[in-house]
Amino acid sequence: MNYSNNYLFNIIMKHSFKTLFIALFAMFAFTTTADAQKAKLTIPTAGSGPEITFTRKDSDGDVTEVAKWNPATCEITVGDAIYKLDTKTGQVTDASGEPKGSMSAKGTIESPNFGKLDLVVDGVLVYVNKDGERLGAMVSSMGEIYYGARNKGDNGFASDKTVSPLLMTYIFYGLIYTQDDLDIKAGKKPKVEKIKYKPYNASEPVQEDYVRTIFTMPGTGEKMMLDVRCSQQGNIMSLEQANGRLTNNFKDEAFIQRCKKDFERTHKQSSINYAGPSKQNSTPWKIGGIASPNTGWEYTHDTWGNITHRYIRIYILFECEDGENIMAPYVVFEQNSGGSNYDEDTLIWQSSGWEAYNNYKPFSVNGWEVKTDCYTSTLTGK
Repeated sequence: MNYSNNYLFNIIMKHSFKTLFIALFAMFAFTTTADAQKAKLTIPTAGSGPEITFTRKDSDGDVTEVAKWNPATCEITVGDAIYKLDTKTGQVTDASGEPKGSMSAKGTIESPNFGKLDLVVDGVLVYVNKDGERLGAMVSSMGEIYYGARNKGDNGFASDKTVSPLLMTYIFYGLIYTQDDLDIKAGKKPKVEKIKYKPYNASEPVQEDYVRTIFTMPGTGEKMMLDVRCSQQGNIMSLEQANGRLTNNFKDEAFIQRCKKDFERTHKQSSINYAGPSKQNSTPWKIGGIASPNTGWEYTHDTWGNITHRYIRIYILFECEDGENIMAPYVVFEQNSGGSNYDEDTLIWQSSGWEAYNNYKPFSVNGWEVKTDCYTSTLTGK
């Protein structure tokens, strides 16, 4: 069968235009869909919709509610704290009217926890940057936010996936996430093992090699308890024994308080090993009790019988951030500066050799009710 050149040309052009039309239609449709999904940095406005709940899913898969957004009042609730958003200016204030950062449609957030943050939109992703460094991102199409590596967990979620990226980023990077979170995820700081606490029950037995800590939940006043694995190689002290050691016999109470302040000043958080050899160096602690069994001074002498130092024995109860409480013995010295005079400006601490010869033995305390906020300050009351 023979075809003219014009006939063949018409067929080719007809198919070419059809192919071109399909390609242009597909490209337009794709662009329209991508534009529709692209994250938009807008300050929320007042509305009548349902509250948005924000949750935090940790690396163990446990989910905790951390915040709520009320669109009618433009208020953010975190625990007992309430923050008000001015939808016209983007300014945020607390219940007393104090400034608590801001958000801008230009892509900047003033964060109470991290300072100035810059947001960069890349499709459905909103990258969170600080001083040119990427801290994390929000996946706007999924209502999910994270810091560091997304696949390592501790990510945030919104019950409404259409939530404003500005609002969600402000909530998590302004009020929830901390620099410690970022450092732990990046491997710059050790992770504190999560403690499971529950309402106090005096009749519930404590597992072997565990000790119990009792505390009052911030915000609710409810008496709670948590059981922590003993870090002191099986050395466990009862509450009665701990209270006995914290009964002060030294008459100079002002000196005991001076010892407390001096230990906190000279040892700080880097010396938790001084309080317990199996604790991490970076485990924060506060002193929950201090006392001396001495009724008076003891003395050391040189080979000629001259007094070189006077000293007393000290017990210190450390309340640690991970929930464990440790009792540890010390000796504190003042150097003789001649006759009956002593150097009262400098205390010398020693941590071994008096409970048993050359055997420094700290103990984990079972049943201790915390006196400081070292552990409870990290709780939300939820």
